[in-house]
Amino acid sequence: MGSELKAISYISIDGAPPVRFDSLSPTKRAECISKMCDNIGKGLSAYYSQNPDAAERFIAGIKA
Repeated sequence: MGSELKAISYISIDGAPPVRFDSLSPTKRAECISKMCDNIGKGLSAYYSQNPDAAERFIAGIKA
């Protein structure tokens, strides 16, 4: 059997040195995930607002 591939994620909060994501408390992890989701949503919204043709292709791909 092959060897296991493992990824370790680090996060920097408010400019502090990076720490392992899995070392955060469940509450802090939830806060970080919520903030990341908000940031991704804002970024996607800005992109698709400026590139409506890309949004149409994306929606067409979902319907296919």
